[in-house]
Amino acid sequence: MPSKAKLREAHARFSELLRNRESLEGEWQHLFAEHPLILTESLPLRLLPSQLVPLGRRGRSEPDFVFYPEARASAPSTYGVIELKRPSTSILSSPRHQVLRLSADAATAHAQAKLYAAQMTRESFGLSERLLMVGARAHIFLIVGHSDEIRRKVISDIQRAQFGDLLPAGVELLPYDTLLKMFSRRVPPQLHIVVPASYPVNKADSAETVLARISRVFISGAFHDSEFLHRLHHEFTRAGIAVWNYPLALGGGGSALSALRQSLAQASNFILVLSGASTHSDAVATEAMEAMKRAVRADRPFITAVAIDRSWRRTDLGEYFSQFEVLEFSDWREPKRFRALFRRLVSALQIDAA
Repeated sequence: MPSKAKLREAHARFSELLRNRESLEGEWQHLFAEHPLILTESLPLRLLPSQLVPLGRRGRSEPDFVFYPEARASAPSTYGVIELKRPSTSILSSPRHQVLRLSADAATAHAQAKLYAAQMTRESFGLSERLLMVGARAHIFLIVGHSDEIRRKVISDIQRAQFGDLLPAGVELLPYDTLLKMFSRRVPPQLHIVVPASYPVNKADSAETVLARISRVFISGAFHDSEFLHRLHHEFTRAGIAVWNYPLALGGGGSALSALRQSLAQASNFILVLSGASTHSDAVATEAMEAMKRAVRADRPFITAVAIDRSWRRTDLGEYFSQFEVLEFSDWREPKRFRALFRRLVSALQIDAA
């Protein structure tokens, strides 16, 4: 797993070079050779930097990069060719109205990559040039141009259908800006923390440690909803954010009012979990009322409500909070959906997760 620092460094270099629309092909060969994780972390294959081999030597008819399977692989299924052209290279040509073709440069890149991929297939399976291995196919990636051109030229349904058929299965065309977006998903955002001068911070602390000390989320919910509360608690902890949760911490028991107020005073945010169970809970009602007093004193957004079912609306507490924006978490049991909802929640709290 590449370090966050390496990913960010590679992303910065990629972004900087892409801003120069007249950058040379050799500059891109050098960038991807120096930072192979840009390709291995972006392409829709499981690749390691050690599997990527830079070629593209002057005077030789060879692709810019090839990748081979791991030495332990029982069958060479993950192998292929990566061919580069400049970001300023045209991707498409239109010889007549409503007709699309690959540009001469893009077509040449595809032809060269296809020849070398066929050679790799024969070498990988030990085949004669006269034999064809059915089901064996190298992956081909053409990195060329900019997606602006595609948006300008591929407009009608006829053109979209033609564009989809320009390249056979197993061959993928990636404009440079599209590749950058794919890589950006793998790069963690830079964490910036502004700490008041009066706040005691040890210079040796990591950013995650400082964030965990500054951000403390108070979660209010019913013990009946412990499964969701545990899940939410776990995600906040993974994000480097400290959590106080009454039902989990106290095992469903009560708490002295003074202890509740002290916990709220130390919290940076209050999350109210709305459900049929929580809106019938006297303890949750007390916590919500004290949180509203804390919000008034702080004179800033402090309370965020999330709903895990729909029955909460038919209660007095639910009716009160229905006038505010409520984040819908009813399908939280689906893992991908939960992660997306959690990111929305962190964004609403205005906390930078580690």
